[in-house]
Amino acid sequence: MAGLFARYRESVSISSQAPAPKGRCGQPIFRLARRGRLGACAGEVPFKVRYVMIAVISAVCLLSVIAAIGFTYYPRILGGGAGHGKANDSASAYDTRTLERLYSQMQAEVVFDSVASWAMECMGAPNYQKLPLQYQVWLSYLAPDGDDPPFPEGVHKLTNKQRSVVVLNRSLSFDREYYGLQQQEWYVFYEILQLSLIFVGMLTTITVSISSSEFGRGEGLRPRLFRFSAIILPILGTALAGVVAFYSPQARWNQAGTTLASLAQLQSQMAIDVWKLRCTDDDPKDNDGDRKLISEWSRRYADILSVSAAAGAPPKSAPMVKQ
Repeated sequence: MAGLFARYRESVSISSQAPAPKGRCGQPIFRLARRGRLGACAGEVPFKVRYVMIAVISAVCLLSVIAAIGFTYYPRILGGGAGHGKANDSASAYDTRTLERLYSQMQAEVVFDSVASWAMECMGAPNYQKLPLQYQVWLSYLAPDGDDPPFPEGVHKLTNKQRSVVVLNRSLSFDREYYGLQQQEWYVFYEILQLSLIFVGMLTTITVSISSSEFGRGEGLRPRLFRFSAIILPILGTALAGVVAFYSPQARWNQAGTTLASLAQLQSQMAIDVWKLRCTDDDPKDNDGDRKLISEWSRRYADILSVSAAAGAPPKSAPMVKQ
């Protein structure tokens, strides 16, 4: 009996000294089971969760770059002309792009005021502020104050010839503002997409090169990260290239700039040649020459809008003027 008890104690001693079976985490299996981590080691993130985290971090970084570029340029466009017309503002307060936009706006106001001054001289009105609201809209570059006074005495109403010139001048000014905004918006959109493509292409080249080297081999976290990025980044670059091909921002930007330049050239020529027109229609020969000149301006304006619409720019209709 004593011998059996001795052998039992010896077997218990040996089993207590033997190491417990361990899992892949280097810890005893019963501890992993007690902690509920049989599927992953303590402090270790599963591979699927890692891939999702990497994809989310990559997308956040890319969106942060795009947002930084957008927030840098869009406030300049939206608030660049807010200081126009203030006497206390100096040229040093604006950047180069804002100064170019203010110069274009000043040039547009000068050519518009040339035609408006010709019309007011023919009417015998010293300014447009005392004219009815409809005349203020035609003769003022900026929006009128809203007052609608009666037609003053001693001032002639616009004839059909003068009205056609004024309406055409007003339409040219509206279209120059419209296509100027279109050019700026499409340029910023094109710039953001191109910089995003360059950034994604650079990351793709780096990750593909690293994943094909010795740093991308093995089963560690870094090699897996490089191989995963080498798969995701080309897909993202292809998606960005598809967006560029669908919207064609460069073509729309170029077309808006071409249309804007054609409109500015027509209005500048109109501001000079308008002083050749006579205010009265007494001489039939001079009246025929004036009608031919106005018809030429209207035809060129309609051709500019037609070419712009055919090239894919947002269409705009030419005004109906009476001859």
